[in-house]
Amino acid sequence: MKEQTLADYEASEAQGFDDNMINNLLMNKQAKQGAEAMLTGQEQISNPMGYTSAAMQGSQSIMNAPLQTPGIGGLLGGIASGVISKLPTF
Repeated sequence: MKEQTLADYEASEAQGFDDNMINNLLMNKQAKQGAEAMLTGQEQISNPMGYTSAAMQGSQSIMNAPLQTPGIGGLLGGIASGVISKLPTF
């Protein structure tokens, strides 16, 4: 009876230890996921690609704007240029 009681006690202690380790591992995983979420948010805030892309598009629209009203040659050239730019490239 003494041996059975000690075996039950040791099994209970081992189960408690295992439960404690699993709980610690889960808390560690949650902490890492929380830190990852924070870093992802910071990365999105500090990533200049959105601002750079918007600035480049604005610059391109200004650079592509006509400086003066074209004559018939400019109009036909603009139409031809537009058609050529829509053709697939290989």
